[in-house]
Amino acid sequence: MYEAFYRLSGPPFRLTPDPRFLFLSTHHHEALSHLLFGIREGAGFIAVTGEIGTGKTTLLRALLRELDRDTFVAYIFNPVLSDLELLQAINSEFGLPAMSASKKDLIDELNRFLMAKKVVGARVVVIVDEAQNLAPMVLEQLRLLSNLETETEKLLQIVLVGQPELRAILGRPDLAQLNQRITVRWHLEPLARKETAEYVRHRLRIAGGTPATTLFTRGTQRLLYRYSGGVPRLINIVAHRALLTGFTKEQRTIGTATVRRAIRELRRDHAEPRLHSPLLWSALGAGVAAIAVALAAAFAMVPVRQRELAPPLPLANASRAVASDRMREVGAALLRGGAPAIATQATVEQVVPAPAANDAALAAAPTPAAPTPLSGAASPSPSPVADSGALDVVAAVAAPEPSALPTSGVDPATFWGTLGATDNRAAALNATDDLLAIWNASPLSADERRHASVDLWAVAERRGLRYLPVNGTLERLQVLNLPAILELSVPTSQRRRFAVVTAIDTDRVLLRYDGTAVTLSPEEMTHVWLGEAHVFWRDFLNLSPYMAPGSVGEDVMKLQQLLVRIGEYQGTFSSSYDRPTSEAIARFQRSRRLVADGVVGPLTKILLYEAVGAFDHPRLGDET
Repeated sequence: MYEAFYRLSGPPFRLTPDPRFLFLSTHHHEALSHLLFGIREGAGFIAVTGEIGTGKTTLLRALLRELDRDTFVAYIFNPVLSDLELLQAINSEFGLPAMSASKKDLIDELNRFLMAKKVVGARVVVIVDEAQNLAPMVLEQLRLLSNLETETEKLLQIVLVGQPELRAILGRPDLAQLNQRITVRWHLEPLARKETAEYVRHRLRIAGGTPATTLFTRGTQRLLYRYSGGVPRLINIVAHRALLTGFTKEQRTIGTATVRRAIRELRRDHAEPRLHSPLLWSALGAGVAAIAVALAAAFAMVPVRQRELAPPLPLANASRAVASDRMREVGAALLRGGAPAIATQATVEQVVPAPAANDAALAAAPTPAAPTPLSGAASPSPSPVADSGALDVVAAVAAPEPSALPTSGVDPATFWGTLGATDNRAAALNATDDLLAIWNASPLSADERRHASVDLWAVAERRGLRYLPVNGTLERLQVLNLPAILELSVPTSQRRRFAVVTAIDTDRVLLRYDGTAVTLSPEEMTHVWLGEAHVFWRDFLNLSPYMAPGSVGEDVMKLQQLLVRIGEYQGTFSSSYDRPTSEAIARFQRSRRLVADGVVGPLTKILLYEAVGAFDHPRLGDET
């Protein structure tokens, strides 16, 4: 938006971890040296901690670039896993067989791999980012993996990277054995005042050459440090906002008054409610929005090593409930204060460098109660649950009634004026009601509207729907083919607001908000959409939230019946998720550009229901 005005090649303070902008402070260099020393000396465990936004993931990127070709790394980005899933994830990263539900088989495969690499003098390292999310049982599994060794050295080195609470977790009495094995520790501090100025100049130099380094005066650099405390993510957010403010005022140099105004706007936005994804939270009191674990955008129209959407992966049995509780805790306030989403999932600290997790990731989400079965075609009840027989019932699923939303369009200026004039709380409530109307579901109740937050998990559950947070591109939304609430930046003010997308094609995107509609081009959308979307969907057969090899039960047979309907399964019906079932799911996932991991979660289920064609639900383009 402001790049041409300031003669920049691109936004210098965007939060994507572009390697061109890599800046390692003295403290980062020291941390990097400790990591390299620990790995080269064969330390069993290494622990690195740091506050949110201090650049831990940036540090890991620098580490990966420093390691030689004889070092093999498994990078676990989404650590909310069960002990079995951790082993599967590690083996998958190393290209080993990872589908077994037997921990012994997985460890045997890993041990053979480690011994083979030992023979040729190679090192093997497992890096776990966001390690504060690891359950104690998973940390114990990591400790047991460290027992893979010869008489003289460890075969596997493990690096744990996380927020400061990781230190408290490792200090628990029941994890004493693991804590004693950590031989290298480092806590990453924010930038010093001088380093903050160097950081700002460095990013400006990369984006616009030496002349650009004078855009921010010395006074503004000191102010940036006082506001951010040297946290790189906060520096990026306020500097970006200051450049936007300066651009609107046609100021060639950013002075202290402009930075102070940017800070005031960020704090004011922090005081306004907003929608939160279940993996989005406010950070460091300045309202920095960042996405964790997971949702690194949706499924990949990207290389095969990437995965589907990335909320935390499920924990087994009791631990799964912990994961669900954590997701609700993080996502309960979907209408809370925060800064505009200058920083979405593309953040220095969190998600962009990480491949998104696989479809199993969403199993940790709260499982809505079974929807009420339809009693007749005219029933407005939520989605039906198929009985134990075949899927003949699915053809009787009633389509939602046409939405009451108007179809008249307005010019973009009017639309943005309407949206921008609405406060953030009202925008979130209205957008939620718009999406519910598309689903022919009851609007938010008076009680729901009175709450300080809109919990989209609960809103969906009460109406027989499911909720799915999505990150990514318009193309990914097209693949899902579901209307969604989008988080938008109003062009005239850069305030975060919300509207519902109801149609996407090659040359237009249709948005609705509280009785008005506007048509934008995909290019225009790239300037206003912040990359966050909130989707309602319907689990027509009320299948288990997570199915993978080793699963058993009636839901597996229903899954096989779905696969038969689309011509992907020729095996016999059973209640066991066997190899033919897994291979059929993998083929289907591959055909839809999902990771072919054979794991059935929300994304795979949504696309399976769509492929069968017998389930009616709102689709993009239905109302145009």
